Amino acid sequence: GRTFTIQSGADLTTTTSLDIGSSSAGTLVVHGSGSTLTTATSPFWGANAGGNASVTIRNGAAATVDSSLQVGISGSTATRGPASRA
Repeated sequence: GRTFTIQSGADLTTTTSLDIGSSSAGTLVVHGSGSTLTTATSPFWGANAGGNASVTIRNGAAATVDSSLQVGISGSTATRGPASRA
């Protein structure tokens, strides 16, 4: 699997789908005040057989998904940890 970290006030913005863990393992961490993730176009997080996504948004970071978020679909399984919404 691969890990991608957004931290130290960095921003990642995409107008296309940001798929994580599609047919394999993938990890995304958004960490720290001012760090942001913005994605659109129905991203898939944990999709297809073998898909496993771990997404953590913590310590003042923020994420915006401007469309429907697809989690644990098409043969993958999904579990969810604690979540809060501001």
